[in-house]
Amino acid sequence: MLYALEFLTGMRPGEAAVRRWRDLDRTATPLWRLHVETAWNSHLRREKTTKTLVERVAPVRTRPTEDDLIVSGDRGGPRSNSHSNTQFKADVELLGLRGDRTHYETRTRAMRRTSTGA
Repeated sequence: MLYALEFLTGMRPGEAAVRRWRDLDRTATPLWRLHVETAWNSHLRREKTTKTLVERVAPVRTRPTEDDLIVSGDRGGPRSNSHSNTQFKADVELLGLRGDRTHYETRTRAMRRTSTGA
């Protein structure tokens, strides 16, 4: 859960370490909001303000239903394969990896690892 808070919201480790359920605004719509205004100072062993002294808000998906998409497009519907591949290529380039990759490679690699030979 700590890694999810850090990677999915951009929180610093000290900010994620002191998040409490009271920081979650469940009344906000259409997405809930996680307020980030404190951090843990390991050296002083106490809670303090954030490094930038600015409160940030991370959007949080409200309770999903069984029919909600896990990963949706910008307008709430399914993401197109073309858009996903374009975004994947941009991310690969940004990371400085080989530029001729496609997001279909993730499926191929996963299939090799989980294949039962059937």
